Amino acid sequence: MANQEHLQILKQGVDAWNAWRKEDDTRPQLSSADLSNTNLSKFNFFGADLSYADLRNANLELANIAHSRIIKANLHSAFLHGTLAIGTNFSGSTLTGACIRGWNIDCHTNLSDLKCGYVFLDCEFRIDIACKPSKCTFQLTQRRPRDSTAIFAPGEFAALVQKTLETIDLIFIDGIDWKAFFSSFQELRQQYGNDNLSIQSIERKGEAFVISLESSDVTNSATIEAQAKVLYEQQVKLLETQYRTQLDAKDKEIESHRRESADMMEITKLLASRPINVEAIAMADNQPKSTTYNLQGSKFGGGFAAEGGTQIGGTLNDYSVTIGNNLDDIDRLLNTISEMVTRFPEEQREEAQVELDDLAEEIKTPEKHNPTRFKKRLRGLLAAGTTAAALATGAANFSGDLNETAVNFGEFSDNVIELGERLGVTIEKEQPPQTP
Repeated sequence: MANQEHLQILKQGVDAWNAWRKEDDTRPQLSSADLSNTNLSKFNFFGADLSYADLRNANLELANIAHSRIIKANLHSAFLHGTLAIGTNFSGSTLTGACIRGWNIDCHTNLSDLKCGYVFLDCEFRIDIACKPSKCTFQLTQRRPRDSTAIFAPGEFAALVQKTLETIDLIFIDGIDWKAFFSSFQELRQQYGNDNLSIQSIERKGEAFVISLESSDVTNSATIEAQAKVLYEQQVKLLETQYRTQLDAKDKEIESHRRESADMMEITKLLASRPINVEAIAMADNQPKSTTYNLQGSKFGGGFAAEGGTQIGGTLNDYSVTIGNNLDDIDRLLNTISEMVTRFPEEQREEAQVELDDLAEEIKTPEKHNPTRFKKRLRGLLAAGTTAAALATGAANFSGDLNETAVNFGEFSDNVIELGERLGVTIEKEQPPQTP
C-alpha cells in the first residue's frame, strides 16, 4: 500500500516533491496509489515503488522513473513523452494507448509480460489562441500498429522497442548543412565501424530535420549521439572558415550561406549536379503502380481542350492559354514523373503522389490556375525527391549497396522544372556547388 505521508507530499506539487527527494533519500512507497489523470510531469520518482499503481492517463512527461518498480501497474493512455525509464521494471504492466515519444529506455528496462495492444510514437501540440488565456492541446499521432483496428501480436511491441533502442535520432532545429553532416557521418562511421552504423531515415518537420541512425552497438548509443553532434559542429566550423576564405564574407554572409544550404531547393541543386541513385523499395514484379494522367477534354474558361491542346470555346487567362498550348507536354511530364515516383521510398512516394494528384486536379480547374499554387505543388515534388535522394546518398552511397532498379534524381528534377515551365512557372536552377 502507498505511504500516506508520501502521497500528501506528492499532492503539494512537483516543486515540493522534488525538494523532499533532494533532502530525504527514503524510497517513495506509492504502491497501489490512484494517480490516474494526474499531472506528474518532471516529478523525480527515481527508485520509487509504483507497483500496482493506477496511472491511467497520467502525464509523466520528462518525469524520472529510472530504476523504479512499476510492476503490474496500469499505464493505459499514459503520456510518457521524454520520460526517463532506464532500468525501470514494467513487468506485467499495461501500456496500451500510451504515448512513448522520446522516452528513454535501455537494455535493462524490463518489459516482460507487458500488456500492450497499441501505442503512439508522437504527438502534435496545438495552441488555441481563441481561448483566454490561450489553451495548449495535443493530438496523439503515429499509432502502432498503423491500422486503427489492429493490435500488437505477442512479441511485436518488444520488437518495436528493440528497434527504438537501436535508433539514434539527431535533431537539427535550425536546418542542416548537408556537406558538414555527410563529412562528419563518414568520420563517425570510421570511429564506430561501417557495419555498426547506418542512416535509417531522413525526415523534415517544418524547418527542422530529424536524421535517424541505426546502431548495432546499443550500449554506446548516448556516446555515439554526443560524438555525432561534436563532429558535425567541427565540420560546420571548418566549412565556415572555408566560406570566409572563398567569399571573403562577413558573419551575416556566412549565416545567409548556411540558410541557403539548409533550404530544400539548394539541396536539390546540390544533388542534381550528378546522377544520384535512389534505392527502389520493390522489385519489378511488385513495383507500385504509377498513376496515369489524361488532361485531354479538360474544360478551360467555359470551353474545353481538344486533342493536341487546342482550346475550343470559352475565355482563357494567360496561364490557361499556356496550359492549353502545352497540354500534350504537360500530360507527358505528369505521367513520366508519376512513373519515377513509384521508385521512391514509401513515405516520399506517398508525399509526391499527393502533390501530383492535387496538381493534376488544379490544372483541370481554370479557377485554380494560379502560379503561386502551381509553384507550391512543384516545390513539394522537389522536396519529396530531395529527401529520398539525400537518404540514398547518406545510406546507400556510404555502404555501396545500390539497387540496380533505380531512378536518376537529376532527371527527376529536370522533369519537374520543365513541367513548371509548361505551366508558366519558373523555378531557377543555378550551377550547384561541388560535393565534398
